[in-house]
Amino acid sequence: MEEELLEIIPVGFVRVALDGQILYANPMACQILSLEKDELTGAFYQNKSFGQIGLDGQAMDPAELPLAVALQQQKTARDVVHGITDPVSHEVRWLSVSASPQTENGQLVGAAATFTDITDRIKKDQIYRQIIENSTDMICLHRANGIYEYVNPAVERILGYHPSDLVGTDPYAIFHPADARRIRELSHTPVETGELERGIRYRIRKKDGTYTWLQTTSHPIVDPSGQVTGIQTISRDVSLDVEREQGVMQARLLAEKANQAKSEFIAGMSHDVRTPIHGVLGLAELLMEKEADPERAQMLAMMQSSAKSLLNVIDDLLDLNRLEAGQIQLKYSWLTVHELAQALRSLYLQAASAKGLRFSITESGHCEGYLLGDVARIQQIVGNIVSNAIHFTESGSVHVAIVCSELDGLHRSIRIDVEDTGPGMETGEQKRIFDQFEHVNLQDSGHHGLGLTVAQLLLKEMGGELRLQSEPGKGSRFSVHLELEYSDSVQSDAGDARGQMDRACQIPLRILIAEDAPENRELMRRFLAHTAWKIDFAEDGMKALEMGRTARYDAILLDISMPELNGFQVARELIQGNAAAGRPNPPLIALTAFATEEDHRKSIQAGFDLHITKPFSRNKLLHALTTLLFRRGHLKI
Repeated sequence: MEEELLEIIPVGFVRVALDGQILYANPMACQILSLEKDELTGAFYQNKSFGQIGLDGQAMDPAELPLAVALQQQKTARDVVHGITDPVSHEVRWLSVSASPQTENGQLVGAAATFTDITDRIKKDQIYRQIIENSTDMICLHRANGIYEYVNPAVERILGYHPSDLVGTDPYAIFHPADARRIRELSHTPVETGELERGIRYRIRKKDGTYTWLQTTSHPIVDPSGQVTGIQTISRDVSLDVEREQGVMQARLLAEKANQAKSEFIAGMSHDVRTPIHGVLGLAELLMEKEADPERAQMLAMMQSSAKSLLNVIDDLLDLNRLEAGQIQLKYSWLTVHELAQALRSLYLQAASAKGLRFSITESGHCEGYLLGDVARIQQIVGNIVSNAIHFTESGSVHVAIVCSELDGLHRSIRIDVEDTGPGMETGEQKRIFDQFEHVNLQDSGHHGLGLTVAQLLLKEMGGELRLQSEPGKGSRFSVHLELEYSDSVQSDAGDARGQMDRACQIPLRILIAEDAPENRELMRRFLAHTAWKIDFAEDGMKALEMGRTARYDAILLDISMPELNGFQVARELIQGNAAAGRPNPPLIALTAFATEEDHRKSIQAGFDLHITKPFSRNKLLHALTTLLFRRGHLKI
């Protein structure tokens, strides 16, 4: 029965005598060894004609052959891999051999061996090994405890070590001390979970003592029972990548610092320019109210226009900076097309007339009712375009056409065309005109070139669009396209607000104004001279704090940049003092040339009720102050 079974099993089987002579060979053994049965039977397994070699390609010591181990050491040898030479093809055939001693009545009588042909597997393994040996990546096998078991030759190129320098050593011994603990914790993942760990970066010491960056992927080696017996790692030198990334990060940090410095510079410049402009515009406003001479009135108007142009430059710089930083917040309110047209007319008719230009505004289409939008920003967008048109048009006209179309019951499309008879532009110039600081005529330094850039970016924030049609010698037409929410009626309290402001000016209030600039104190005195209010002035923060503590005021207006104590410090001291004494705080208003939204937030966080940016008109000041007093209950009419 046993012989019949041996004849059909798909495994080679031989039985040998004590001297190594083959007594029996089954058919599969003959097939694997490419020998006839009579050629194999009677031969000796240790015969050198079999050409037995090890995995290293060298001839095997006869004592290491599995049958020799079984006969001479009386031990079982399992899955020993060695090669034999095929007598026909003379090619190496690889076998996996197991052998065990045979006994009868306790006496050794011979040995038996089974073997399978694993040539295909070994060839694949050799291909894989060749790939591994020639890989430019560092490929290692580690025991479960991390010790190097195999390291491919790439380690010499990457780290300078010979593979034999590392085999049997602990890799953490050459890890950078700052990385070793982290990597040791991460390396537990493939051992504990049997899962792949990708892209771990760390520093490792090279043979010359310097450190380099490696990026390693770890994969667990699992035995048939599911037990993790080791770890395979593939590593590559990523020093250049890390250096590049660190360079990018450093460049980004430098860019952020530069951007912050730019923002601080622009904000500081804005503050320094707004303070004197506030005095110029305020005094010009007061003089124009009393000037009867048309020629002098015209000169004052030109002075106002020039100051406003300078202010527009500062505003455009601030807006561009905020737009680039994504810090613009739109403030929506209801507006009418007619009010927009009137505002544009009052702002630009005088400037156009001063150049001898005809300036006109028309409204057409479904322009009735109310539209929801950021009124100030829409005026700014159209104003920048109109200002450019007036500036670059030497003769002829500037015409603004506002066309409204009904989209649905809740929305209107509004198109505002600004058409001039100026020099026009070539196609190339039309593409450049929206670039920052770009001019159509580079010889003309009278315009800063930011207005159109800001207009385009603001429209993008609103979901709108700016289009341009132009031809040299025939002028230009800029078209603003917006879609806005529509309502046929809204509650309006503009008239009531004006009436409240007029009545409030006749109530005897006591107001404290802290302002260190003498010209601004004089301007505020003149702004409020027509009211029934008693105005006290403080020329610095310390004086303002003293007066605010000793007298009861209906409102306190504080400049932020003052000597001794700044406006924030004064407000904080007053609020804390009133809280300790159980007194209510009077309305606190910040008067400042700091104009960014962050400056507004700082004022509110410091305890101010209102932030008014210089320069401001008398009406703006009175409206803001009386509205706040009514809201706080200090005025009741």
